[in-house]
Amino acid sequence: MKQNNIRISAAVATVAGILCSAGAAYANVTYTYTGHLFTTSDQPAGVTGVSGSFTIASPLAANIPIFGAGSAITPLSISFTDGLHTSMPFGGGDTLWMGTDAGGSIRAWQVGMAAACSPADPPSCTGVTILSLNRLGSIQDEAFAANSSFNVLWDAVTFSDPGVWTVSTASEAPEPSSVMLFAGGFLLIALATFLRRKALA
Repeated sequence: MKQNNIRISAAVATVAGILCSAGAAYANVTYTYTGHLFTTSDQPAGVTGVSGSFTIASPLAANIPIFGAGSAITPLSISFTDGLHTSMPFGGGDTLWMGTDAGGSIRAWQVGMAAACSPADPPSCTGVTILSLNRLGSIQDEAFAANSSFNVLWDAVTFSDPGVWTVSTASEAPEPSSVMLFAGGFLLIALATFLRRKALA
């Protein structure tokens, strides 16, 4: 009987080890920014304010200093808009810098994204830049168009009125590791019951 109990314990421990090796996985996390309306009026119709979001594989760490170690983010995905133009895929000229407080919430940031011109822009337009800044005393949301000589064709901006960041998980589907843990729990119970009955037979 003692040997049977040892076998049962060993089998249960083996299955538990397999489950633990699966580990807990983070769900992707999406940070969404909602800015305020621009206070200028020379921009094309539809250019209203900056908003957007980016997704990363795990939550931002606590106490990240803006422009310090860990503040430059390479997102899994990102999209920002000024209401009319939408940013192109994240590239070498784009910036995504984040600073966080002790709880991991965003307290400082710099976002700079390039976007293509629209039919509403002047014919000489070669590109649009979408910006959101809140760092080192500079607070502004801005979008502007420029030509090939880097002359600004229009500039929409709002100062000293930072928008709001919210955070959510990117998917409500259960993580694969969670599914394995639930299934493994039932497997452990079934295995223990089977082996005990066999030992008593």
